[in-house]
Amino acid sequence: MERIKEIAEILNKEEYHYQRFGFRGLTEHDMELIKEGKTELDKSTDDWDNREIAEYADDTEKLSGTSAISIDQWEDWKYEDEDKALEILEAQYKKALGYSTEYHKVGKVALIAGDFEEYGYDEDEIVISGAEILAII
Repeated sequence: MERIKEIAEILNKEEYHYQRFGFRGLTEHDMELIKEGKTELDKSTDDWDNREIAEYADDTEKLSGTSAISIDQWEDWKYEDEDKALEILEAQYKKALGYSTEYHKVGKVALIAGDFEEYGYDEDEIVISGAEILAII
């Protein structure tokens, strides 16, 4: 729960003036970008709708931004009940970690933010344009 409290502190900081937040279960490709010193993951997400991960190819269509598990409602959650908000945040973090671990064997999550999003195909999935990495967990 300590990690989750650290994430909550980041979300609460005034310096971040983003409209959209999410947890990104990191992929091998994401890790390569991070090792290169990049802080944006925009358009690094493949569109998997109606495909299995084994069908990946270099020419796979890309989404309009970076896929993530939504935590946009943080502000609402914390004003209703901060303890419950932390539980929800932890559940969303675990969901993203599961994607990173199960599908990509990386086992890391990034807290990302941007100013525009659209809904993704999966439950709680959003696609964030101009996604900036705020933290790697």
